[in-house]
Amino acid sequence: MTNVALNKPVTMSSMHQYPPTPTPEMLTDGNRSDVYPCPHSELETNPEAIIDLEQTYGITGIYIVNRVDCCPQRLHDLIIQIGDTLADLKTVFNHTSPIGDTCTILFGAPQHGRYVKLYIEGTEYLTICEVEVYSDL
Repeated sequence: MTNVALNKPVTMSSMHQYPPTPTPEMLTDGNRSDVYPCPHSELETNPEAIIDLEQTYGITGIYIVNRVDCCPQRLHDLIIQIGDTLADLKTVFNHTSPIGDTCTILFGAPQHGRYVKLYIEGTEYLTICEVEVYSDL
């Protein structure tokens, strides 16, 4: 399996500005460090991060590294959607409790799409240190 999200573009609904200021691209930079700096949004309703894989893949799994030096409980009610366009995203994961230090999601059948959207339902900070998206290519 290959991490097809490595160094791919990321957009976030907002970015919390606290030195050293993280960038959205740190979400897919291959660094599994679970301490600050990690990309995180401002406190907002339904904060999101969208990874553009730049082409469609059959996604077999996703690995998430949560921030553990502060506030790991923020990563709760996490929803992951996948699709070929931002208008046709399909929910493939819905986790209502905190995910813990890391989270591995494996799909029984590949989920096809170019975009991977992660968001929290509710008002919260979206704080994630790393996301890896796996495909058999």
